[in-house]
Formats: sequence, C-alpha cells, structure tokens
Amino acid sequence: MTCPWIVCSFIISPLLTAPLEKNNPTWQFRQWTQRFAEWLEVKTASWKFSPSMPNEPALPTVPSQFWEVLFWLVVLSFVVWISWCLVRWLDPYWVKRRRDRASARLEASRTELPQSSMEWYKLAQSYAKQQNYAEGCRALYMAMLQQLSDRQILTVDASRTDGEYLQLLRGLSTGRLISAYTVLIQVHEQIYYERSRVSEQIFLKCQQAYQTIAEQTGLGRNEN
Repeated sequence: MTCPWIVCSFIISPLLTAPLEKNNPTWQFRQWTQRFAEWLEVKTASWKFSPSMPNEPALPTVPSQFWEVLFWLVVLSFVVWISWCLVRWLDPYWVKRRRDRASARLEASRTELPQSSMEWYKLAQSYAKQQNYAEGCRALYMAMLQQLSDRQILTVDASRTDGEYLQLLRGLSTGRLISAYTVLIQVHEQIYYERSRVSEQIFLKCQQAYQTIAEQTGLGRNEN
C-alpha cells in the first residue's frame, strides 16, 4: 500500500522545482508544503514503526500573507454579492424609468413635427438657408406626403416604402404631376437608403418639383 506522504509528495513536487526569492508568496507556499510533507511522513512512519518518535517536527504554520489574502477575497466576494443583489432589486425601476424617458422623447418629437404641408415647406426653406440640403429635401418630401394625406389621395403609412408610394401615385397621376412626385420620392430614396450627398442643385430641383405639385393641385398660392 502506497504511503500518503508519497502521494502528497508526487502531487506537490512540480511546485518545488524552480528556485524563488524568499519573500515571494510562491516560495513561502512551497516551503509550507514541503514542511507539511515532512510532517506527514514522520506521522505515517511513527504509526508503522513506533508509537512516538523524538524530535518530531511541529505542524507547519500558515503564513500570515495567506490569511490576509483570504480575508480580502472574502470581503471582495461579499461586496460583489451585495452589488449583484442591488442590481437585481433596482433593475425593474431602471427599466421603467428608461421606458418612460423614451416615451416622453417620442411624444415630444411628435408634438414638435410640422402639422401641415405649409409648415413642412417653411421648414425646408429654413434647412436650405443653413445649407442642410438633405434635410431640406426630406422636408419637401414630407410636405408632399402631408399634402396627399390632406387631400385624401392616399393614407400616409410608415410601413410603406417609397416604391409603394410611387406605384400608388402612378395609378392616380399623369404628366408633369407624376414626374414631380417621382423626383421627390427618388431623391428621398437616395438620401436615406443610399446615403447620397445632396447638393444645392438637387435641393432646387426638389423645390421646383414640389412647386409644380402645388400649382397642379391648386396649392401654389398657399406655399408662397
């Protein structure tokens, strides 16, 4: 039967190979394990050969650094556990607060949006003065949709694509009117789906298209 100290030495021996500084915790651990192995060897030998042996080595003491490290590990684990409990407890309140803020921002953005085609047209002119031609073209596009909705030609639906709007309008309009709708819709597609840059010339083209729509539908005098 293999003695326990032999098994213990076989497990610990890889840790006792390279020399280290005496102040190093690893060196102290090796010393402690070596002394423990010697103590275990003496104990097992005494069981086999004699009831007691002189000069029996004392059980090695654990280094103070070990207890200090163990203490801080326990403290850290406790702090982590308390933090986790607080997060679990506060999480429903944080989620509700984020939802309330998002709803408030959405409601505010809805109330701040223009409510008529004329307001969208004026917003487009304001963007053009700031040389923000992309937003100016978008405002003209929204003015077109608002005008179509006010005239009950079609219902504005956020789920519809520009292609679907254009297909519907082609069945309802002809000539210069459908050409003007096509310009505004295609530019909007290029801005928000292809991320194209918008120059002043493109904005003026969209503005002319919207004015054509206003003239053809009898709204020209209201937009000026």
